[in-house]
Parts: sequence; C-alpha cells; structure tokens
Amino acid sequence: MKELKEYKSETPFIKWFDELRSTDVDSVGGKNSSLGEMVSQLAEYGIPVPPGFATTSQAYWAQIENGNLKKVIIEETELLRQKKKSLADVGHAIRNAISSAPL
Repeated sequence: MKELKEYKSETPFIKWFDELRSTDVDSVGGKNSSLGEMVSQLAEYGIPVPPGFATTSQAYWAQIENGNLKKVIIEETELLRQKKKSLADVGHAIRNAISSAPL
C-alpha cells in the first residue's frame, strides 16, 4: 500500500498536516494549523498524530466561484436583510446550494 504522502497534490487546494504551522491559520483555519503544529512538534517525542490534509481557503473560494454559488449567497443574504426569510432558512438554502454543487 502506498504511503498517503505519495499522493501529494501540486494544487494550492490541499496542504498536508506536516506542511502546516500556526502561521497558516489564514489559509487552512485554526484547527488544521494546530494539527500541523502537533505533527511537527510531537513527532520527536514519539506521540503519534494521524496523517491527514486540510483543504485550503483557496479551494473554498474556487468552489464558490466555479459552482456559481456567489449569486445564491448574495440573493439569500439579501432576503435575510429584507426580513423575507429567517436566518435558519437562509443558512439552510446556502448550505444546500454548496453541498449540491458539483466539484
């Protein structure tokens, strides 16, 4: 079985935990950058941290743009602003649009 690291992507859309540090919060969020810190700091003490990767904020924004989701988000938030839909309904509509969009 191949090591996970052999499948390393050359895209800016994923980063392996061992490539991440606390300075990467803007690109992968706090939890993922913390996992990166754990991998780099705890390995020398023999504390295992499962391998994995994070999707980047660049991947998120590319999906929003390529999935034509920006229009849905703008329209739904405008309905919220006008008090024509509740926050729960707007959130549901946006989550549904994002999860239904092709990758």
